[in-house]
Amino acid sequence: MINNYLDLQKLVNLDYLRETPPAEVRFFVPILMICGTALITAVICWWLGRKSAIPYRIALFMRLAYWLGIPPIVGLVLLFFRNQGIMFLSWRLWPMMLAVVWLMGLLSIVFEVVFKLPQQRSRYRVSALKNKYIPKPKNSGG
Repeated sequence: MINNYLDLQKLVNLDYLRETPPAEVRFFVPILMICGTALITAVICWWLGRKSAIPYRIALFMRLAYWLGIPPIVGLVLLFFRNQGIMFLSWRLWPMMLAVVWLMGLLSIVFEVVFKLPQQRSRYRVSALKNKYIPKPKNSGG
């Protein structure tokens, strides 16, 4: 289905930069829904990260908020440029490069969850267990 709308030869042709983009955006509503959902999810992840007291969860939620927040904002700006007919900034290659960057960011998050998170979790549990038996200094209330 996408092949009908995407002309790869025109996409990589540098003469395309001088063409005026069409006023209509075919996938306007789905792109708007994806970017809006990602922004709402980013805000929720940021809020959960700020609320959490466990360090590895804070880092994970903040990284999720970063990777789910920045690309949709840039995507919405590019969609605006496309809608306004600004030539260079509405180039079709920018959203595709943005999608590649988003995919790489999500792959780095998956890598962190699969490989680094279990190690961080076990280190946190060990340090919490050690701190449990270390006596706390008593404050003399006066």
